[in-house]
Amino acid sequence: MSKKELVVMVSHVQETSFTLEQLAEVCGVSVGFIKALVEYGILQPQAHFDLSHLQRVRLAARLQRELEIEDIGSLAIIIDLLQEVESLRRHIAVIEKHFF
Repeated sequence: MSKKELVVMVSHVQETSFTLEQLAEVCGVSVGFIKALVEYGILQPQAHFDLSHLQRVRLAARLQRELEIEDIGSLAIIIDLLQEVESLRRHIAVIEKHFF
């Protein structure tokens, strides 16, 4: 990544709100990809997206690329399972903190 690209990304990431087009640009995906994520419930439809949406789109794009997942429905299931694992880890950490 060139220095110029990094500066552009930092500029966008500091924003608290993104349009659909801005979110696609910052994440390096197409508007159609984000619309598919909304269609399958990976993202909730919004007029403007925030940093949590940015993280979710980047996760979806990375999983799709690294695992070569073509089906967005399968991608949605994987993301839901990853969220469940993270939630369980947080619960375990709380339990361990109080009982050990």
